[in-house]
Amino acid sequence: MRRGSGGVQPHRLLLNALVVTNVLRVLDVLEVAAEPNRRKLLHRLASGELAAGELAAGFSVSRSAISQHLLLLEKVGLVTARKQGRHRYYRLDPGGMGRLRQSVDRFWTDELGQLAADALSAAEQRKSPGVPQ
Repeated sequence: MRRGSGGVQPHRLLLNALVVTNVLRVLDVLEVAAEPNRRKLLHRLASGELAAGELAAGFSVSRSAISQHLLLLEKVGLVTARKQGRHRYYRLDPGGMGRLRQSVDRFWTDELGQLAADALSAAEQRKSPGVPQ
């Protein structure tokens, strides 16, 4: 069977593109969580549910900026919000945090391992170009 680019089968290239897409999705969540203000918000929420106003106390940025950070954390599934009267209360979403952990673990064990195997296969084929596949 003829192999595609660099000795990797075309179906593996497609699979690798899907792996990269999944990695980028995980990185998006990691990037969101890595921003210092959002990290501080997550740390504060580790002790339990808090109102947006309580969360905003002690930050050097505006309450509006904190609201945007909270909305982004909610969008990527790391926190949940509920409205009670005029207040919004936030808490960590254990499901979102668990999914993030599973995605990272799966990446390191399965998907990164497959990418490494494909790279090794391509390198071996470059060493012996005359060997039929």
